[in-house]
Amino acid sequence: MSELPNILVNLLERAKKMLSTHAMPRNALSGLRSWISGHAYYSTQSPAGSSSAAPAATPLSQLPKKKPHKVPTPTQYVKHREAMKKRFPDGWNPPKKLSREAMEGLRVLHQHDPTQFSTAVLAAKFAISPEAVTRILKSKWQPSEKRQAQLLERERNQKLASRTKRRNQEWDEGKSGPGADAIAKNPRDRLELV
Repeated sequence: MSELPNILVNLLERAKKMLSTHAMPRNALSGLRSWISGHAYYSTQSPAGSSSAAPAATPLSQLPKKKPHKVPTPTQYVKHREAMKKRFPDGWNPPKKLSREAMEGLRVLHQHDPTQFSTAVLAAKFAISPEAVTRILKSKWQPSEKRQAQLLERERNQKLASRTKRRNQEWDEGKSGPGADAIAKNPRDRLELV
């Protein structure tokens, strides 16, 4: 019976170490603390009448609560992120954006022959920055079929709207429309109000 308190003290010491190094759910932790603090063998003093050499244990409520150590961020990632913040202080916002079809074509060309279609060559051909080409080649995101159909429809509508806007501007300026070239060439054919 005299070994039982020593076994419990050792067990409780291991539990304290585990609690200080690992995160546990709140309800499990509070249940364990209440059980330990209410247990007869666990107190700040050694049990009465025993001359054991076990060290006096401290209650769990007095132990410091530690959070588990986070894994440090890899240094290369940190350096790259800092370099990108220096190069793009306002965040990544390229002046020219490619359509999804152009991005897919860029990926296919690079996959076909990476030496011939290097990042620099693709940047020159598509008139975008090498950083944009790198980001396009790195990205693996693919929309679902339904979302892809929506995106294609939206792109078509945007192109149609820009064409219509451009034609309306040209029409207002008298540069386009049926017979616009004849009117522009021959000023005597224009009607004048008298």
